Amino acid sequence: QPFINKLGKILLKKESVSDQDIKLTKKNGEIINASLNARILKNAKGIPVGSEGVIRDISERKKAEADFQKSEEKFRMLANFTYDWEYWLSPENTIIYMSPSCERISGYTADEFTSNNELMMEIVHPDDLHLFKDYLPKHKRSVNDVITFDFRIITRDKTTKWINHLGQKVYADDGRFMGIRASNRDI
Repeated sequence: QPFINKLGKILLKKESVSDQDIKLTKKNGEIINASLNARILKNAKGIPVGSEGVIRDISERKKAEADFQKSEEKFRMLANFTYDWEYWLSPENTIIYMSPSCERISGYTADEFTSNNELMMEIVHPDDLHLFKDYLPKHKRSVNDVITFDFRIITRDKTTKWINHLGQKVYADDGRFMGIRASNRDI
């Protein structure tokens, strides 16, 4: 009854609700997640005379979202605290993910790399730039899933550092090419 009264007040004020997440208690005391869509019904004079709506059980969806969130948190925790500089390039060679450890090695933040897709090429030592220019097209054509090489970068503070690069192709469960997962280690 309190829910019906509360819903009635909301509908009188807003006239409708769409995809409103609510919690309901079943007779056995179990609480379920639900989604409410409802609207006020009016007579010919525009006076509210009732309401109609649909309540859907979204417990499975909420559980899947929570499971995904936990999985995402584990991935972020692992990736964000890795010592090596980890990143993921999409099939179009844009950065999908850059670990915060890139700053410890290069002096540039993960946000700087993701907002400037050319930054990696800009900090590669000019004498080693050919390695990267040949790398992406070669890696896409390669039957090998892993490519490794050493190169130098020029850090933000103008220090030259040697990096060991390991790039590995990433595939979805259905075999679709998802890009390249890379790891740069300060050697």
